[in-house]
Amino acid sequence: MLTPSLDRGGGPDEERSLDRTRPPWIDRPEASGVLVAHGALDFGFAAELRAALDAALADRPARIELDLADVWLLDATSLRVLLVFRRQAAAAGCVFRVVGAGGLVRRVLAVTDTLSLLD
Repeated sequence: MLTPSLDRGGGPDEERSLDRTRPPWIDRPEASGVLVAHGALDFGFAAELRAALDAALADRPARIELDLADVWLLDATSLRVLLVFRRQAAAAGCVFRVVGAGGLVRRVLAVTDTLSLLD
């Protein structure tokens, strides 16, 4: 019998706690420069993800954090959006980082060797 590894993320409790029935969305709490993503960040949501990031950068914060704790899927299209945005933010003098990535999302970032760029 295989047991999930905690350092790889994605244990059974984590997988069950994510709501996979709702379409993805992004919250922008009162904290400046903080975005909270929910659901599957895939090619169908990439333009909305980019728009939310651009809107946050328009406020000219010193730092933008994207919380992925409630994201259960990150595909190559959305990963590219994050990497391109990281470069754009840096050019504007803003630090961009991703926080809270777990499970499959964290594995995607690790396997693509982008975790250290976005963390």
